[in-house]
Amino acid sequence: MKKVLFAILFYAVPFLSQTKTSTPEKIDSLFAHPFFDTCLVAADIYNLSTQKQVYAKNTKLLLHPASNTKLFTSITALLQLPDSFCYETRLGLTGLVRDSVLDGDLIVKGGADPDFKTNDLDVFVEALRAKGINKVRGNLIGDVGLMDSTFWGKGWMWDDDPSSDAPYLTPLSINDNCILVQAVHDTLNDTLMIRTVPETSFISLTNNSVFDTISPNGFIISRAYLNRSNDIVISGNYGKGERASSYVNLFNPALYFLQLFKEKLTAAGIEVTGKNLLSDNSAFSDQVIVFRRPLMEVLINLNKISDNLSAELTLINIARQTGERGLNADSGLQFINKVISLIGYDPANYRIVDGSGVSHYNLVSAELINGLLKYLYFNHQQKYQQLLTTLPIGGVDGTLRRRMRGTNASNNVYAKTGTHSGVSCLSGYVTDKNGELYSFSLMMQNYHSKVEVARAYQDEVCNIIASWGSE
Repeated sequence: MKKVLFAILFYAVPFLSQTKTSTPEKIDSLFAHPFFDTCLVAADIYNLSTQKQVYAKNTKLLLHPASNTKLFTSITALLQLPDSFCYETRLGLTGLVRDSVLDGDLIVKGGADPDFKTNDLDVFVEALRAKGINKVRGNLIGDVGLMDSTFWGKGWMWDDDPSSDAPYLTPLSINDNCILVQAVHDTLNDTLMIRTVPETSFISLTNNSVFDTISPNGFIISRAYLNRSNDIVISGNYGKGERASSYVNLFNPALYFLQLFKEKLTAAGIEVTGKNLLSDNSAFSDQVIVFRRPLMEVLINLNKISDNLSAELTLINIARQTGERGLNADSGLQFINKVISLIGYDPANYRIVDGSGVSHYNLVSAELINGLLKYLYFNHQQKYQQLLTTLPIGGVDGTLRRRMRGTNASNNVYAKTGTHSGVSCLSGYVTDKNGELYSFSLMMQNYHSKVEVARAYQDEVCNIIASWGSE
């Protein structure tokens, strides 16, 4: 990495004393490095303050945007949904309550809230307490009819399973549809401790790991995903005091939601005698409570940490304005295509198939991404300010927290990252020393195992922009 940074500085330094008119040469010098003999780069940089293009390279080439796709999803949400929009999860019941007993079912209607957590279930539990219910003589039903049965996006990789980056999709989500697994060798008692967060009977644990002080290679935490089970498997050879933790996704997370809810009810002294069931369309006679989560809360999580589930379920909520059920990504992509048309481009010239950028099918250009950023800034200042609050800040937070530190780009660049195998992108906004604002899109692809190198060049481009006007 030090060699990479030295190479960047070697190419950049000869130009640092030049004027603003030499800025294209400064960036060209970076892209002249042998790394780009095989790595394709596209760059589109625009001065929003002077309304002038300052750098353009391969701007029309179609490349994989990775998580830069989330810019299309979040900006479409900002433009298409009202500021008051909330993700909603509804709890209702059927039947009558007599002597603290509900003779009927509890129904949870999934509204595609990607950030619903175990602790949020406490709101439902307290609402049932308030109605005086301590027993449910019926089933616990999850209505998942808002979405169809497609649980992954087009072009998602089968071997991404059981990564937390590839969560199974459902309108009734909880804990990012994942579970935290921790394995620790307790040296004091010479025992292996395995726990999950949250603790739940929804999963099973299989320990195939072996204690080995001679050639330990550590724990491997996975899930038996090939047969679609939720058996968490611990394997590997571990040494004294070894510890490991990992998030793994879970199959059929809507049932995971219901099981965690039932376990919460049981802990609160509310018995449910029936089964956990899923339904495509369940009506309730009495709505108990609606749990609401504001749009901006989700968009911040979506962009800051590049959360794939948040992006996909936001796309579903964009599509909800059609009033239809059985939705999927295609239902929301029509609204993204409307925005692409609105900013002056033909959506037929590009391909976007999901809301998160997990798919390798996605193909867009640096020109299109920067066109989206420019449009938002010039035509919707309030929405631009809202987007800015959701983007990672160089050297400060999110996926940029460890990048650009100690440079003029630190605490200055607001941008969305995007990473796939052989793909690295960065698009957003940066301000120079004169206070002039720029939008930019940097796309790099077709390199092997050198994401740190690609990111280093992106960071130096941002530093060059941030340093303009410093003389």
